[in-house]
Amino acid sequence: MAALLYRLGALGARRWRTTLVGWLLALGAVTGLGFSFAGSFEDSGSIPGSPAQTALTKMDRHFPSPDVQSADIVFQAPPGRKVTDPDLRESLAAGIAAMGDVHGVAEVGDPVEDDTVSEDGRTAVAQVAFTTRKDEDVPAGTLDAVKDAGERARQAGLRTVYGGDAYAPSTSPFGPPEMVGLGVALVILVITFGSLLAAGLPLITAVLGVVGTMAAMMGAATVLGVSDSAPTLAMMLGLAVGIDYALFIVSRHRAQLAGGMPVVESVARANATAGSAVVFAGATVVIALAGLSVAGVPMLTSMGLASAGAVAAAVVLALGLLPALLGMAGHRLIPRAGTRRTRRPVRQGGTSMGVRWTEGVLRRPVRTLVLGAVALIALALPATQLKLALTDEGNSPTTTSSRQAYDLVGDAFGAGANGPLVILVEDDDPAAVASTATAVKDRLRDVEGIADVSGVEVAEDESAARIRIIPDTGPRTQETSDLVSRLRTEMKPLAESGGSYVAVTGLTAVSIDVSDKLSGALVPFAVVVVGLSLLLLMIAFRSVAVPVKADRGPGEDDVRPAALVLTIDSSVGDGTVGALVKRQLVLVGTALLLLLGLAVLVLRLGLRPLARMACTADAIAEGHLTERLPATRNGSEADRLAEAVNRAFDAQARAEATVRSLAADTSHELRTPLSTISGWLDLHRQGGVSGPGLETALEHIENEVGRMRLLVEDLALLARLDAGRPVERHDVDLTALAASVVEDAQIIYPRRAITLAPAPRAPVVGEADRLQQVLRNLVGNAVQHTPDRTAVRVEISQDREDVQLSVIDDGPGIAAQDLPRVFERFWRAEASRSRAYGGSGLGLAIVEAIVHAHQGGVRVESEVGVGTTVTIRLPRVPRGATG
Repeated sequence: MAALLYRLGALGARRWRTTLVGWLLALGAVTGLGFSFAGSFEDSGSIPGSPAQTALTKMDRHFPSPDVQSADIVFQAPPGRKVTDPDLRESLAAGIAAMGDVHGVAEVGDPVEDDTVSEDGRTAVAQVAFTTRKDEDVPAGTLDAVKDAGERARQAGLRTVYGGDAYAPSTSPFGPPEMVGLGVALVILVITFGSLLAAGLPLITAVLGVVGTMAAMMGAATVLGVSDSAPTLAMMLGLAVGIDYALFIVSRHRAQLAGGMPVVESVARANATAGSAVVFAGATVVIALAGLSVAGVPMLTSMGLASAGAVAAAVVLALGLLPALLGMAGHRLIPRAGTRRTRRPVRQGGTSMGVRWTEGVLRRPVRTLVLGAVALIALALPATQLKLALTDEGNSPTTTSSRQAYDLVGDAFGAGANGPLVILVEDDDPAAVASTATAVKDRLRDVEGIADVSGVEVAEDESAARIRIIPDTGPRTQETSDLVSRLRTEMKPLAESGGSYVAVTGLTAVSIDVSDKLSGALVPFAVVVVGLSLLLLMIAFRSVAVPVKADRGPGEDDVRPAALVLTIDSSVGDGTVGALVKRQLVLVGTALLLLLGLAVLVLRLGLRPLARMACTADAIAEGHLTERLPATRNGSEADRLAEAVNRAFDAQARAEATVRSLAADTSHELRTPLSTISGWLDLHRQGGVSGPGLETALEHIENEVGRMRLLVEDLALLARLDAGRPVERHDVDLTALAASVVEDAQIIYPRRAITLAPAPRAPVVGEADRLQQVLRNLVGNAVQHTPDRTAVRVEISQDREDVQLSVIDDGPGIAAQDLPRVFERFWRAEASRSRAYGGSGLGLAIVEAIVHAHQGGVRVESEVGVGTTVTIRLPRVPRGATG
């Protein structure tokens, strides 16, 4: 590692112009691509798959809300008065009306009509909906205009406070605080180095690393989910470690320059010695940050990986770009004569403060260890009272209007008004929804900690209902978290008895789930990070005990970098004491490794599968199974249970895919008949259809309705077949079915030569209706997609095991490149010289699905200019068998 860093530093210092140009081009490309394809960061306040988040998604589907920004305007009357007093009521109404007239405001609610007036009548809340989308910021002009519109209410004596998402203070990853921090860092570095140039180099590499990281994050947000909290943490850590790591190398370089070392050699040695420390320090930080993904929380994963990327960028720039900057600065970084740096000894022979501190620790190791442990325990004591929760307006500074509105609502309506809960009931049967929702409301009367319960609100599709709950306590209190747990316990019997989906949701419940997930992830995170960091240090030093000291520096004729003369010294005082200390450290390290390995083994072989199985069991009970269980196929009861759950998971996945496919196919294919019907109706409304034309229009509409009915029936059949619905098994004479289908086709298409070759009885196993549909689709497809004078004939052959039926036409044929696609749904081939076929579409898709359901097969043979043959193969009824 040191030798590689030595060569890298020497190359950068020697060819600093080329290196600088290359780095600037690379950073420019990353920045340009990142900002050109910039995506949007995601809301970090949820965990996909958690009970509350799953229920919230279901609720949004049944009770959709406008995707717009909103605000809450709180009006408070003077002491002793009410907002419903005539004069205040008039001023309040006038202010609300004026707000509704502001450009960019969609709607303003009336507190009296919406029942958002407190019990004492002194406080009222008006909800404002803007026309701005929820993921965008409301223009500042619109927000100021709304405030100006409330001036009349303020003049009448009403205190007016503006809160909600629209008025929440927006935060930027880089703003005045970061600028102040950079300024303070620059001042400290200037005082430390006594040189503006030396102080500016660490800032330059740190800022460039952060810029590149931010651009990469914005580009990655287009394809990956990046939390909106990730940029702030990544910038903070990127600036901190970027300055710190570059400072290691710059400080070592200036010390060596003060000792008379040439610039290129000094840069190379600084990169090899201090750079090695930078590599391993950065690697441990990257491991710690990437370890956040162990928690399984998307918000933490994106924050950890983004910050790890910022730290990695700081390490790379410190080792790659900084040597070029140091080479460009040249001798200007040599400390001025008389400064502290020129007086500080570079090599052995002097005693620095760090050396004196280390010697003092080694003289009294036991006392230092005890004092250090006591100090660390004292500093860690507050962590025992750590409470995890997502932030809301209650965490904002008291000077902001959103925090003031939050406090006013809590004082007037109760602390729980800022964090309401919702009970969601879902069922396909409207009667079950109504009965279960009524039972839920009755049960809520006996639950402690609830201040108010709303009525039952039923969705428009009557497949869901919700009940709003106002807790007695605020959203971030332990009492509210306990209330959510009690509600889930109380709701389980109701869900089991009625068979409906019943869940506790709301933003407060989502926040509680996130907090529980974070709390449970602390121990696995610590185990993984400590274990990986220990392994990294063992790799770095090739030992558990690392009493490392720097040996003498190289002589004038020794060109080896200084980092290569580090040695492992096993002596502390005399050899006996040193060997004893080393053996003790080796034993302690080995014990720690064994404990770590045992913990990993237990987690992997026992606790982790059991924990995943428990989570999956909860998911099954809640009705939102989301992942497969691990199964090792060793025949244990746990593995058999896991395999059974996985089969249920696969069945659910197939059902969901079938529903999605059915919806997509229906919307795709109904577009044409609906457009035709709409066109005839528009023409009739405009007076363009009357008399005979009206009969023609009605005939066309009736035909299109018939087409839609047949299409929906076909799609429903495909959905059932895709879901694995078994077919009924009867003896069916395929020859008789073919004769019936051909006879009907001859009546429908009198101009076409449609014939059936003579054939004996051909018994097959299956459903007669489904097989008849197969034959109709095959003959219809051949007739509809070939010219009028093309002959169509049906031939049947059989052997001991199978019956084969072929539909042959003398049409223009299908091009070879189109043959693999003839069974795709709704496919239409491009018109070409070799292709007069219009495509096979849904008809052959149904043929293939039905034949496969009968354990048969389908093949298509075609030659351009000769014709097409579609052959189906079905199992024959065994000789002597009866139906």
